[in-house]
Amino acid sequence: MNEIGKLAWIAAALTLLAFLCASCGGGARSGPPEVPLPETAEDEESEAPAETTQQLFASDFEARKAVLAALELPAATVYYTEESLAAYQEYASALNAQIMSVTAENAGERLAEIDALKKSMKYRGDADHYLTPEGVLYEKGEITRLYVDNPYKIVHRDNYIPMSVNVVYPRGYGRGVDFTAPCAMRMRGNSTKGGAKPPYNLLFDEKQAVAGMDKGRRWVLLANLFDKTQLRNKLAFDFCGNLRFAFSPQAEFVEFYMNGEYRGLYLLCEPVTDGKKRVDIDTEAGDCLLELDSVRTEDGAGYITTQSGVRLKVNKPEENHTADRNEWTQKLNEIELAMKRGKIEEMEGYVDLESFVDFYIFKEYFKDVDAYYNSTRFYLKDGVLYAGPPWDLDLSCGNASDTYGEVKYQSYCNVNGYGTGTGDSADGEWNDFGWFRLLWHSAEFKSLVLERWKELRPLCENVFRDNELGVNRIDALLDEFFPYIRRNYAEGGWSIKEVYCPYEHTPSGTYDGEILFLREWLERRLAVVDALFGYEAEQPEE
Repeated sequence: MNEIGKLAWIAAALTLLAFLCASCGGGARSGPPEVPLPETAEDEESEAPAETTQQLFASDFEARKAVLAALELPAATVYYTEESLAAYQEYASALNAQIMSVTAENAGERLAEIDALKKSMKYRGDADHYLTPEGVLYEKGEITRLYVDNPYKIVHRDNYIPMSVNVVYPRGYGRGVDFTAPCAMRMRGNSTKGGAKPPYNLLFDEKQAVAGMDKGRRWVLLANLFDKTQLRNKLAFDFCGNLRFAFSPQAEFVEFYMNGEYRGLYLLCEPVTDGKKRVDIDTEAGDCLLELDSVRTEDGAGYITTQSGVRLKVNKPEENHTADRNEWTQKLNEIELAMKRGKIEEMEGYVDLESFVDFYIFKEYFKDVDAYYNSTRFYLKDGVLYAGPPWDLDLSCGNASDTYGEVKYQSYCNVNGYGTGTGDSADGEWNDFGWFRLLWHSAEFKSLVLERWKELRPLCENVFRDNELGVNRIDALLDEFFPYIRRNYAEGGWSIKEVYCPYEHTPSGTYDGEILFLREWLERRLAVVDALFGYEAEQPEE
């Protein structure tokens, strides 16, 4: 067989191989592709225009083999849109018909054309998989999955590290909605940051809408490591969606993977930060977002202490000057004076009473440990103080240690002569914070709380028990998410029995036991709050 005959045979064989590979695909890859280091400006400008006309191969025969091999697609044809596949097939057919015109001198031009064509092709995935633009195949689940490609293999405790995230929606969610986006990630939290299953902050390069929630650049992945039920944060955020807060974080469960490794069930949340779809404040006009922080001090953070001893960290703006803090402190002191006088008509000009009433009821009913110590937000907008948004509810609803040697926890659990002394964390008033203590002295504020409690009480009861609102929220969440909670413990390696931090309550050892504890605690707490607010159920008429 002469050289021309050999080339014709090889061309036909390679063409057939290219289309067979394209039709069959390579299957799912076990890990993400390596992420190259960013090019420098000098690299981007250093082009070699003559490269495509240089002789890249030793012979025309080798050049034609290389061009035909380059036609192979990285994934099966089923994963490409019809338009992309038609354009590819048209080009491949024309090139095959003209393969003998490819030479060692012009092969570089053909290779550049093929590379540009393949990069322009669009993927569509299938019902069970998402194919990234780089040709990596990710499996879909029954809930949203986040596959993070981290080339550095670490996540820093304090600094953001660049990587990319693939958001893969559930089977049946629809094609074309999965996406890959560059982002940066770091660990988040205080006590949770040191946990075996850490939470993370995600920062996208551009605003993204994830899992049906509003667009934003910043997102939070909560691990819920200290809450064996995995439900407390989700229950609380969903509950607050019914309250009179301008913003309450949306949250959805996701399965989280790092470099192909399953890391467990996480709660993807909107963070407490400023923005049109978040806390809508204008920091340039003097508004600010504040966080109660009774003891901690962070480098570079600004703090305010009011006349009544309320100590707050300024979350937003992140950069503030002494003059700003002095102005905010003066305004908060004026607000405190209005609270002390206890007259609703006066407070209305200083305090958003609807948010304060709802926030007070929410904090008393869910009774999170940090409610009046840390991680509690307020914000000043146009000179008016608002309560909220809610945050950090994993150590709530009785999930607190009765042996940890800190007064806050002993008071919470009513042990060792603290609080009511009953040893039941569902007991007692938890209102030990300056502003709410001042407001609670106002008979008018108490009246507002009682009237609002009558409206919200069915919603509170429905958290743990079926009522006129329908199936209770605990059962509703378990019906939808229990398989993924179970997988978190069975495959993620997390324990239902292990105490991961000294702050959480001693677990029962079974998941059913933890759900029973939560449900019974909420039932007892409902009765306690009834008594605290002076609520008496209406008796049916005889």
